[in-house]
Amino acid sequence: MSNRRFGRAFLLIFGLVLTQVGCASYFTRKNCESTNWFEYGKNVAMQGRRLSGDQFVGECRKVEAEINEADLDRGFKQGMATYCLPQTVFDLGKSGEFFSSDMCDGENPRALVERHKAGVLEYCRKSNGYAAGAKGKAYNRICPKELETAFLPEFNRGRKKYLAVMMSENEKKIYDIDREILNLERERNMRSLEAQRLQLPTGVAVERRYDPATGTVREQVVQQLSEDQKRQAEDMRHRVQSLDNQINSKRGQQTDLREQNRQIQLEIVALDEKHEG
Repeated sequence: MSNRRFGRAFLLIFGLVLTQVGCASYFTRKNCESTNWFEYGKNVAMQGRRLSGDQFVGECRKVEAEINEADLDRGFKQGMATYCLPQTVFDLGKSGEFFSSDMCDGENPRALVERHKAGVLEYCRKSNGYAAGAKGKAYNRICPKELETAFLPEFNRGRKKYLAVMMSENEKKIYDIDREILNLERERNMRSLEAQRLQLPTGVAVERRYDPATGTVREQVVQQLSEDQKRQAEDMRHRVQSLDNQINSKRGQQTDLREQNRQIQLEIVALDEKHEG
């Protein structure tokens, strides 16, 4: 490859990379600037996290998006005030969620930790195991060992029920997408035939062409496509390409759903082995 051709190829690749980066930054910025920053800050605090370690906030600042810092700070402080209430802490434990005591500056951390433990004891009761597992959240090892022995088998039973329902729903989605693909393929085939039909000449014209070998001008009858017909044919080809893209997207969705079901089946097998063990 010559230096000139290499240079052109490098510039083309470099330009594509810059375009992709630019597009990613644009969409990130749009997403950032449409965010309700008060509610976002509040939600971060209610999850027991600090703004300094939040990935989304970091990405928005990296692309220099417009962030309402005042709303973000006010929302975070309000969320933190709610997060550090004794009832909130108890409810976190009762729902099987961990509590970040370092979020609660100025509060009595020992009292809050005790309230959280009381909630955890409620969550980890054997009678709650099946319902907790059926909600879909994987077990996070929050229960004390003395309660886990009785709680975990019931939790796994509920978890298996949840996973079986999810697998069934995914299979239904795969079937529904099959029908959507079939309809799209039918339309694609019809449009493809229409595009071919539109490319058939509908008129004739006489062209005068100079023959340098004989030095004479010859007339030749040629078939022609009208400008309107050319536009329609081009439009139809674009529609066919759009349908192909939709079909490929649908097949990608099916691939993702099948992979989800494969992972679900592996988890069910692992849960069965734990039960047998």
